[in-house]
Amino acid sequence: MAKKHVKEKDSKVKGVGTASTHSKKQAGGSVVNTTFLLVFLVGLMIGVAGSSFYWYQQKTKGFLPIDQLTKKVETYVTNNVFKGQIQVKIKEMEPMGSLAKFKIEIPNRGEFTSYVTRQGDMLFPEGMDMKAVSATPEAQAPQATDSGAASPSGENKTK
Repeated sequence: MAKKHVKEKDSKVKGVGTASTHSKKQAGGSVVNTTFLLVFLVGLMIGVAGSSFYWYQQKTKGFLPIDQLTKKVETYVTNNVFKGQIQVKIKEMEPMGSLAKFKIEIPNRGEFTSYVTRQGDMLFPEGMDMKAVSATPEAQAPQATDSGAASPSGENKTK
């Protein structure tokens, strides 16, 4: 009888077949899995935030602040376009992606809308609203007539 008692005691010590030992193993594994998942998700969020910040920095790399851009355009137009004879004034500089839209006031001539790259290296005296133009393609397309116009195949339609 003593041998039987020893075997039972050994099986309890090893944790074989006892419900309490089995549930403790599951609870420990669950904590480890949850912790790993949380660490992974936090790392993933930090990685996404970091890459977004880097992408934004690269996209806006070289952009001048609006006040510097305004001064640069005023100086350029006054000194190079009007050879210092007319002092222009820049109003309402508004960023539009990689361009900035602004109003330029020229004394005795009026106010005009112009554009400049945000790096300050290209100046566009005027812009064309392509959305408004493309909304009415019929007004844009030249009308073909049968008075000597060539067909798309290159043949002359006059006989």
